[in-house]
Amino acid sequence: MTQIYLVHSTDDAAFAERLAADLKAEGLDVPIGDPDTNAQFAALHRATHVIVVLSEAALKDPQLISTLSTTADLKQKVVAVRTGPIKTMPRQLKGIPLDFSDPEAYQDSFDALMDDLKPPVKQEPVLPEEIQAALRNDDPIARRDAVTALGMLRNSHDVEVRDLAEQTLRDLAFKDPESNIKAVARSTLQLFQGMTPETDIPQIITHRGTPDEITTEAAPASSPSPAVQQPSVAKTVNTIALWKSPQWKIVPAFGFVIAILAALAGQNIGYAIAGALVWLIFPYLNVVIRDGGRMEWDMPAPVVAGSLIGLVFGIIGMLIGSLFSGVDGMDVVIAAVSGSVSGGFIGWLSSLHCVSV
Repeated sequence: MTQIYLVHSTDDAAFAERLAADLKAEGLDVPIGDPDTNAQFAALHRATHVIVVLSEAALKDPQLISTLSTTADLKQKVVAVRTGPIKTMPRQLKGIPLDFSDPEAYQDSFDALMDDLKPPVKQEPVLPEEIQAALRNDDPIARRDAVTALGMLRNSHDVEVRDLAEQTLRDLAFKDPESNIKAVARSTLQLFQGMTPETDIPQIITHRGTPDEITTEAAPASSPSPAVQQPSVAKTVNTIALWKSPQWKIVPAFGFVIAILAALAGQNIGYAIAGALVWLIFPYLNVVIRDGGRMEWDMPAPVVAGSLIGLVFGIIGMLIGSLFSGVDGMDVVIAAVSGSVSGGFIGWLSSLHCVSV
């Protein structure tokens, strides 16, 4: 809600009371009272807009100038109005004040002031109602159909709607309770990458077999006559980032075997703990850090971050291992280096792509 704080000198009190009454009649909150009270001080901090009544008397009022300095610190929107001619403008104010000096033109000036106080109207993008209803449905098949419909919105010329559809797919790919819907959402999300409605050929999404399978068909650029119409050619979206795929779950298991072998080779349980921390935790962190694809984490960032995280986990794991068996400085160095190499390798793996069927 728009909240007004009215700043004026005592000489302009009559004009300020009339202006406050008219603003209240428009439904705005305009507190009136002694500016030195705690209530008025709090009202100044709550205000979204500050209206300053300027006159020659106001420019000589130290209380008014002090209030203007406070509003400058609060970075509120300040609207200046003048009740008569003024020689200078306070340094805290910018722009040209609205002219209220002519009583006959008061209503026109007031209408201009109300236009300045109106918040900008911005229409938030919304998805079609049928898609929203399907997304709220507990039935996985209905939500899968919603994913299909979201994919079609990539051809929309409304950039905000297209972006909203893409963001919704990211949320589904990361948060939907059904793993097959996550997989379909991720596959559909790939279709948005680098696409513009002016240059890309519209595609029709169809599901065949299980919900994890998604096929796209290129729509014809024009509508030829039935006599010459050619059948559309189907192509399959068959790649997916490795960290998004079911195969990513194998990485911790693979690392667990490596950790056991390292412990046997070094004859120290600390190597197993260090390796387990890197291989069991960092693959999960990879998914969390990327947040369903919302975070851009392009090479070499995953390798560098993975190396640093692996180094820390390696040291921590060896220190934990020292509680169970003897550890010397060389053991810590070896665990740190191997953890760093393992972390960098996991980061590199996460940026690969694999075939999605």
